[in-house]
Amino acid sequence: TGMGSYGISRERQANNAITGRFIEGYLSQNDVTTDDAKGTITGFGVHAGLYRSQGLNDGLVLSYYGSVAAGRHNFDLEIGPDVEGNYTYACVFGGAALGGTRAVGNLVMKPTAGVDLAYSKAVGSEINVPGELDIDPADYARGFFELGLEQTTDTGVIAFAPRLFCETNRDSEAEACGFGASFGYKTAADA
Repeated sequence: TGMGSYGISRERQANNAITGRFIEGYLSQNDVTTDDAKGTITGFGVHAGLYRSQGLNDGLVLSYYGSVAAGRHNFDLEIGPDVEGNYTYACVFGGAALGGTRAVGNLVMKPTAGVDLAYSKAVGSEINVPGELDIDPADYARGFFELGLEQTTDTGVIAFAPRLFCETNRDSEAEACGFGASFGYKTAADA
């Protein structure tokens, strides 16, 4: 398996907001070796988008993004008969989050709630055996809530951020909710 990617991004800060844009591309090659198939899949694609994070009243911050992607993958597989072909896809992504900051003594609370959405569709395919290659559209939705906590101490800052999330896609059996957390410690002490 091999993959190469390259990206360019540009970001600007002005008027209590950060605005950015990016474009990236990739080349990939995957060797398939399973009980059902052997061969290679090679592909290329591009992904581009915009994002913004804007400070609002009362210390709230609204962040949102949108992007598109497209690519083509060629396959040469042995799955009983030899199968050669390709498929082309297009995707659209979007999301938004609203968060803020509140200080209570040395404790800083940063609640954030948001949603991420994605939709992709095969826009064309070719295959060298009788029949059609049907690739169903894929969609994805994820909502989350996170409460970041930062405590200032004599030697640094301790951060803890528990998170709850729920996600779903076109396959109703893939619906799931869960939780997680991140922990961090920063210090400027000489030791």
